[in-house]
Amino acid sequence: MNKLLISASNVAKKFKSDSQDVQVLKGVDMNVYAGEFVAIVGASGAGKSTLLYCLCGLYQADSGQINLCGTDIAKMSPGASAKIRRDRMSFIFQDLNLINSLNVYDNVRLPAKMAGIKLSKGDISSALEHVGLAGTENKYPHQLSGGQRQRVAIARSIVRRPELMFADEPTGSLDVNTGRQIMKLLKGITSYGSSLVMVTHDLDIAAAADRVIVLNNGRTGAVLVKPTVEQIFAAMHGVPASGAVSGKASAQGRASVPGQTVYPSVPSAVPPVPRV
Repeated sequence: MNKLLISASNVAKKFKSDSQDVQVLKGVDMNVYAGEFVAIVGASGAGKSTLLYCLCGLYQADSGQINLCGTDIAKMSPGASAKIRRDRMSFIFQDLNLINSLNVYDNVRLPAKMAGIKLSKGDISSALEHVGLAGTENKYPHQLSGGQRQRVAIARSIVRRPELMFADEPTGSLDVNTGRQIMKLLKGITSYGSSLVMVTHDLDIAAAADRVIVLNNGRTGAVLVKPTVEQIFAAMHGVPASGAVSGKASAQGRASVPGQTVYPSVPSAVPPVPRV
């Protein structure tokens, strides 16, 4: 069995809105293993992004437990939590967070430089070549298309070969074709041994994941193992799908949380939509 990088149990989180508490997460359970691509899906307001930020320590959960790289996040000092994010994680967000005053080369190098990691020109050129941006080192973000800027963000994330990568709707602002190209790049990240945890509303993208966590009203509604688009849709909307197995199940030795429904990778009654 691969190394367990994230273990989350009964995670809850609330926020204040107009003097009232809004309970966003109400008890989420999930694991992430080394080299695994895990997608998080759910209806708008289900708590997808909140869960992502809790998993990486950017938000502190109100209750429950999250073990990150073998350590309970709640017992970490802010400095220790920041060090783990800096040294062992990378992030890809929809707004990209590229610095307009820096060229592509310096944007890719910046997080590693801040972490005290020395990268050679070859390291950066190799990362850019991997995402199809060879020869763009001296260009600035405003000179690039939306898809190219997203590729710069991916190159910046993979250049250090992090253990964990977190992505929040990384293709949300892209057209369909560009989004599929970016998804192929992200899927390839796990071939290096990195784990990818992604929030997405795109079911085609989610269907490319090894496992899909379906959030339902702030709770873990289902864990789907290499599902089809139809099986993800069924789990999100509470309708039957062929191949459903209730109760405790196992996916490559990774047991689901008791009481969840696991959809194994079996032929669907409906012809599956081609994955990206």
